[in-house]
Order: sequence, then C-alpha cells, then structure tokens
Amino acid sequence: MATVKTLAFVCALSIALGGCDRPREIERVLPKPNRIEKTALQPLYLFLKSVIDVKSPGPDYQTLAACQHLAPAQLVRFIQKEDQVDLVAVDPLYDRNTAAAQNQVLASFPAKHVDILRKRNSLGDDTHEEEENTTRKHWAERAFVEIDLNRDLTNASGLDILKSSTLRSLEVEPNALNFSVELLLRDGTLLAIHYSFLRYQPSTTYQQREFPAEEQLRFGLFKTSTFAIGSMDQVLESNRRDYMNRWDTARTLVFYFSPDFPPALKGSLRKVFSAWSQALRRAVGDPVLELRDGVAGQTVGDLRYSMIHFDHSAHSSHGVLGYAPIVANPRTGEIVKADVVLYGKVLKRSSFRELIWEKSRNPSNPSFLTSPSSSATEMQKNIKADFLARITRLQDDTLMKRLAGDPMENPEALETRILSAIFAHEFGHALGLRHNFLGSADVAHFASGDLTSSVMDYSFLHQPEWSIGEYDHSALQYAYSPSETVRRRSLNKGLLFCSDEEVFTSKDPLCQPYDSARSLSDLVAGQLDRYFTYYDVNNRRLDRLDFEAEGEVYDQRILATLLPIRLAYDNAQAVLEALSTKNYASLWQLTKQRIEATGAPRSDLIRIEVETGNRLVVAADGPSLQTSYSERFLDPLKIWEVAADARAAKQEALSALRRIVLDSSRSDTDEQSKVFNGRIERRGVLPDKLLALTLLLAPSKHPVLERTLVSPYSSSQTMVAGLLASLLSNTSEVLDPEGGAEPYYRIRQFNNRLREHALHLIREEIAVFGRSPGAANLIQVHSLQLDKLTPYQRKNYELSLAAREEFREFYVTLMQEELKRGEEGETSSEFFFADMSPFEQNRNTSEFAYTEGLPGDLLAAPMSLSVGTLKTASGLLIRNNLNVAEDYLNAIATTREHLEKDLFSGSSILLGTDSLTKLDAKRLAMQNYIDGEKSFLKEMLKAFTHHTKP
Repeated sequence: MATVKTLAFVCALSIALGGCDRPREIERVLPKPNRIEKTALQPLYLFLKSVIDVKSPGPDYQTLAACQHLAPAQLVRFIQKEDQVDLVAVDPLYDRNTAAAQNQVLASFPAKHVDILRKRNSLGDDTHEEEENTTRKHWAERAFVEIDLNRDLTNASGLDILKSSTLRSLEVEPNALNFSVELLLRDGTLLAIHYSFLRYQPSTTYQQREFPAEEQLRFGLFKTSTFAIGSMDQVLESNRRDYMNRWDTARTLVFYFSPDFPPALKGSLRKVFSAWSQALRRAVGDPVLELRDGVAGQTVGDLRYSMIHFDHSAHSSHGVLGYAPIVANPRTGEIVKADVVLYGKVLKRSSFRELIWEKSRNPSNPSFLTSPSSSATEMQKNIKADFLARITRLQDDTLMKRLAGDPMENPEALETRILSAIFAHEFGHALGLRHNFLGSADVAHFASGDLTSSVMDYSFLHQPEWSIGEYDHSALQYAYSPSETVRRRSLNKGLLFCSDEEVFTSKDPLCQPYDSARSLSDLVAGQLDRYFTYYDVNNRRLDRLDFEAEGEVYDQRILATLLPIRLAYDNAQAVLEALSTKNYASLWQLTKQRIEATGAPRSDLIRIEVETGNRLVVAADGPSLQTSYSERFLDPLKIWEVAADARAAKQEALSALRRIVLDSSRSDTDEQSKVFNGRIERRGVLPDKLLALTLLLAPSKHPVLERTLVSPYSSSQTMVAGLLASLLSNTSEVLDPEGGAEPYYRIRQFNNRLREHALHLIREEIAVFGRSPGAANLIQVHSLQLDKLTPYQRKNYELSLAAREEFREFYVTLMQEELKRGEEGETSSEFFFADMSPFEQNRNTSEFAYTEGLPGDLLAAPMSLSVGTLKTASGLLIRNNLNVAEDYLNAIATTREHLEKDLFSGSSILLGTDSLTKLDAKRLAMQNYIDGEKSFLKEMLKAFTHHTKP
C-alpha cells in the first residue's frame, strides 16, 4: 500500500512537471545552407563546372558566355581533411575505383567538421535540446561538414577574383549535389558559376562502340579515348582505344525547355526536334527522343537534365549564337547530358548588322556604293559568299528580296527562322555529331535545293531552309544502328567529311566553315569575291558606334577571308608535286575521299596502302613498332580532275593576292570625317595589303612533308617576283603603246609601310638559306667608288649618263610649256613624269643603273636577274625612279636658271616671278622625294649585304 502511495505521489509530481507520458520535444538545430552530411561526399562523382550567368563583363572576359563549360566533365572524389575539403580528379583509365589514381586538385574549400548532438546536463545526461558540437568526437568521426563554398583556395579555373559573393544555392540529393556561387572578378565582371555532381553509376544497358581510326576519316563523332591496361600496368600509345560518344538508346532521352524559354519560339523548335527524332528513330528502330517543358529549379548546368536554353542576358560581345556542349562518361563514352543554348541578344545584334549589311548592298541607295563595279547583278551573285563574323548570313531568299526592293521580312519571323536553323545544327552536336565542313563540296550527295550534304556544315545556313542532309542521316545510322550491315553501307557511300582540326590548313583547304566551294579554283574565286564585295561593310562606318573598336575583329575577318587563298596555293603545289613523283600516298593525304573510287571495282583503279597506326611488338630480338596499313583504291579520272584544278588554282591564288596588294582604287589609310566629330568614316585597307603580301611571299610548311617548305616566290615566277620588284622600286610596269622592244616602268607611289614589309620579308623569310636564297638577288646593290671603276663599269656608267641627257632636255621643254600655261591662267593636268616612250626604250638598253651615294661614291645595281627577263628591284629603283627624279630635279634647276636670267635681262614676256616660286616648291618636293628613295635604297644595300657576306 505504501508503494502505491509512493507511485501516486511520483506520478502526480510528474504530471505537475509536464506529465509522465508526454516527454518534451527535442529542439532541433536549425539547418545551415552549407552543412552537408559526410555520406553525401563519399561516392565517386561525375563533375561539371560551368558558367550560368555573366553580367557586366570587363575587358578580360568579353568572350565568356553564359552556359559555357569551364572544363570537360571529370570523375572526382571529395577528400576530407581537418580544415578543408578537396575536390580531386580521378584517373578515368582504371575501371576499378580503388585502383584509380587521384590526380589534380580541382578545388579546395575551407571546412569545419561538426556533429549534431543532444546537449548534456551537468550530470552527463542528454537533454531535449540539440547543438552543433565539435568537441565530443574526433573530426573524422563527426557526421557533418560545413564547407565555405564561396572560397576556392586553389582557383584552378584561373579566374582573376577580387572577392566572392554569397552562396547562391545548394541542393543535396541522394545521387546528386549542386551548388552555385557568384564571383566578382578584378576587371568588374560578375560571374555565377555552377558546380554539379552526379553519382557515377554506369548504365547497365549501354553498349560501348569502338571508333577505329580509319573510320574517323569517314564520319565525325565526338569520342572518348582510353587505353587497354597491360598485365604489368603499362599504358602504351598502341593500346589506345577510341569509343564513340553516344546516347544509351535503350532508354528514353528527355530534353527540357528551360523554364523561361520564349513561348513564341517553341513551336518552330519542336519541328526541328521532331525531324531529328525521326532521323534517330530510323537509325535505332524505336522512338527514343522526348521533349518536355521545364519546371522551376532546373538549370542548364545541372548534370541531371538535358536542357534547351535561351540566354536573355544583355552580354553579347562573345558573338556566339549557338552552343551545344555534351557530357560523356569518361570511361565508356556514354552521353549522359547535352544542352543546346541559343543566345538571344547576340541574335538581336547580328540582325541589326544584317540590316546595315543589306543597306550597304541596296542598289536604290547608291551613296553606300564606292566601287563602280558593284552592280546589282554582281551583288546578287556574290551576296551569299560571306558568313564569317555573322552566323546570320543564311537566309538567302530573304536577302534577295531585299536587294530587289521587296519589303523586309518581319524581324521576329527572321529571328525565328534563324534560330530554327541554328538549333538544327546545334542539336546535331547534342546527338554526338561533329562539324563536317566538306559537306559543301559533296555535290554528289546534295538533296534537291540544298547547298550542302550536312546540317553540320555551316553552308546550310545559306539555304532558304535548313534540312538534315544525307551525311547526317548516314552518320546517325553508323553511330546508332544495331545492324552491322547498315553501318557498313553508310561507310561505303563515299560521303565527304572533314572537321575542325583540318580547318585553315593546307591539307585540304576545302575544309572551310564559311564557303560553298566545290574545288580549289572555286575556293579562290569565292574568297576574292567575298573580299571585294563586302568592302563597304568591313571598311565603312555605316552608322556603327563601335566602328573604331572593331579593329581586332576586322583583322580576324580579313585573315579568315585571305588565308584560304594561300592555303589553296600550298595544297595545289603539293598535289602537283605528288603527281609528278607518282607519290599517291601523299596525294591521298591531300585529297582523301575526293579521289577515292566508288561503285563497282574497275581494272584502271590505282591501289595504294595508307598508314593507319602502330603497335608495340616484343620479339626475341627486342621491342619494335609495327606499322599497320589500310587499302585504298583511287580513281584516275578523279585524280585528273584534281590535277587540272590544282594547276588552275595555283595561278589564280597568286593572281588574287597580287590584285589585293596592287589595288589602288581604295584608300590605304583611314579617312576622317569633318572636324566637328573627328570620327573615322572609312577604314583603310593597308592591313589587308600587308597580310596579302605576307601570304604571297612567306614560306610555309609543306602540308604533308613537314620538313620541306612551300614558297610562292620563285625567280622563274614572273608574277610574284615582278610584283616584289614593283613594290620595292616604287614603279609599275607599263606596256609600250608604240610597240617597243620591252615594257617600261613608271614611278608609282606605294605605301612606305608596304615597301618596308616587302623588304623585311626578303631579309627574314624568303631569302633565308633553304627557302629561296636567290631572292636576295632581287635587291642586289653595290657601293662603288667613282675613281676606282673598272673599264667595263666606267663604260656602262657613261652610257647611262648619255641616255639620261635626253630626258633632261625633254623635261626642260615640258616644264617651260607648263609654266607658260600657268601664267596664262590655263588649267592642265600634271605633266610630272609624262609619257616618254622613245626615251624609255633607249634607257632600257642599259645593263646597269647608277646613282650617287656619298660624294665620290656610286650605288650600282644590275637591271635584270639572270633568269629570263625579270628586272631587279634595285635596278628599277635606280633607273626608273631615282634617275628619273634626279633628271627632273636637274631640269628644274636648268629651267630656273634660264628663267632667272631672262627676267633679269627683261627678255621674258610671259613668265613672271610666280614661276620662280613654283619651281622652288617643285625643287624642294623633288629633293625630299629623292632623299627618301635613296634612304630606302641604302636599306636594300644593308639587306643584300646581310645575305651575301661570308
């Protein structure tokens, strides 16, 4: 009974204190945004670091675009240390996680290890309150880690950070971890970076597909390279294995429109998506693609989702209209994520440029036309040639309507059409296809109305409508079809293919992203037309506020236009050399599929073997590399066509570059507008000429035989050597209208920077031993002492003086007539260096040319090279430039002397003192000119001596 009373008392007391069956609720510790359970950091992850936003980009990060990957996706582990957590790359070569080497530290964040435990009272019992604790367990045994994700101690991205802003977001899921931070860079750029981690769980249904090296010449697919690891863990180049990057088509592949994607664009993009879906279905056999609207929270940098994103940001100076990065398993090649990004503000900017472009081409607005040859017909013929700086050079039918005066297309409709075409191209990348820049040359596989066999080329953008080409269908069948027969059939179609690594190389100049050329000759003509046709837009302001700031963009645009012309020459020269020696293996390397036989075997085909790789063989006598070969059959008819084209293209390339250098119809220097604003209204073409001259003269590596050089300069090549002679001598060749023995030369004022560059190229490039050392003879000049001339030199010198005497007398007559006309108030054309054919023919008989250097010295040069009738630049500079100027100066002095004498005696009736003033001005100008040309001649002497001294 006492016991019962005691229990009742205890229970009553308990009720008074809170109840014996109602324990107090635990007061939980509030969550922190950067507190993570350590178990979330234990798995092996696939990691992607990308830009999700760029605001106010400073000068150092103008090319950085939103959604851009900062590095390829990698396998990583989190390594926890007492005061930090490191993000470490894992070597993907090893398929066992325990054996994988831990390599580069990709990021390192300050960290604190904590536990969430119940507080203890003074008796050591747990209470109802939780606390964050760092003392009761060793740091490695604590369950949580708080990571300062704002601070990457390594800054492995190389970003010039001023400070970090707060953590923007953190999401921890069972198989994924995502967070983003915002950085303020030192140049003022505000950058948001997303870190995405997806637990590494290879698909159980994905089947790797090997991508043999010789088949990589047929189709362009992104690939993953790995190595077979030997029994002794050796990693050898011959053990490399390339695998296609492909989707696992055993499951549905879902793409999402980003949550804020413009609704007006979705309809047209769904049509593009549907076309690719049908193409992939034909390859696979089942429907595998699905397109959904996105939901809040999805972001383009998240490895869990494949997104179609529209970038609304104001930053557009990066110039990219479309971007489609893929993320593949670095061990298997399975594509796990792909995004397609369309940059709206870049398109707006490009559309504005498009309007300016068309305004300059409009025949109804002649104020924008500077060249009399720019007729509407020529513009319509050439309008589709240029696509370099604007990916919107694509809707050709729209452009033609504008040229014809039709109303412009609605801007929104134009943007929709452009983005549909861009999306078609970019989604091909999302399926694993690379660029194919030979699609525009593969005429045999064009669909009706198309200008290319592949949407993965850029030439499709010139078409009225985009289309998935025969190459694209075949590439999908090769990559995805389960049927080996279908895949072999695709390989044997003879489709032309090349990709980014061959762009702007002389191995195959037709591998161009912005052309529609079918042959080398076609390429040269198209590039030259493109250069001259778009002078107005490239060189005239046309109301552009940032015209002056476009200098670097301008240089790149001109380089991209002119470089292919030189590459066509190098390729043509190499093709002809290979044919002359019957080196068909080299010929194949230069032309590949373009000369391969297709169809049924024929008896006239040429069989060759081409090298396809090496492997290590260990025999009793030691290790060695064994080369493997593959068989090819070449078509003689195709070889003949390629050879004929090479011969024509070689000469056309030289002519095209020469034409640009000699062009005098456009100003070399920038032209300023009126004083009130001082703005440059037209950009000069001097940079173009300097570049064209370099491309015309400088040697380059042979496209196949890298130890040999290709140089357009040759003493037997009159076109190039003759151009160089004219530039250096400041003269131009004139055909004799009276049928003289040979042409004569007239003084012509070339830009001094152009002449200096020509001399530099001779000294530093062309005349270097092993290139074209004979080119130094073009500038051969010698310093002679007048009192030490040999009898032969004395005779030539006296013949030269006698020929010049006729000029002096003739100049005096012309000058007196000119002065009389001036005194009588008549206007006349400048008689400076008038037509004097009879005297020129007499002058042309001299073998050497002479001019005075220092008192008592002569500078002498032979007139001709030993090869053919080519003139030396030094001889032309002295005989047809300096001698003419010196004789003219002598005539001025003689005329002034006679005039002053007549005025003093009072015998001159028509000529007054004004004539003396005019003659003095002419004399000063001529003396300055002569001094300048003699100075340049002395630079020739230095350059020639540089190459002839022992």
